[in-house]
Amino acid sequence: MATIVIVMNRDFDGYKSGKQYSIELSLGRRYIENGYAVPLSVHLDKRAAEKAKAAKADEAKKAELLKKKEEAEIEKADSKTAKRRSKEVKK
Repeated sequence: MATIVIVMNRDFDGYKSGKQYSIELSLGRRYIENGYAVPLSVHLDKRAAEKAKAAKADEAKKAELLKKKEEAEIEKADSKTAKRRSKEVKK
């Protein structure tokens, strides 16, 4: 008997939402077609994509904060008016 591992999208027929089950292939295919479940491989791919997206957002946020920190650390020159020398060169 062939089996398939599925992850339930919602509670149905004694199966709990979010849990993974190894069930008969034909029953699993019916659950997938009716939208009650997704195959484990699809579920894992979606989770990996979500983690990658979250990691990319974290990297962007870190880069932005680092850029702001570097800009704050840069010393900026204050412009001052030139003063006349007290001792002038006499000709």
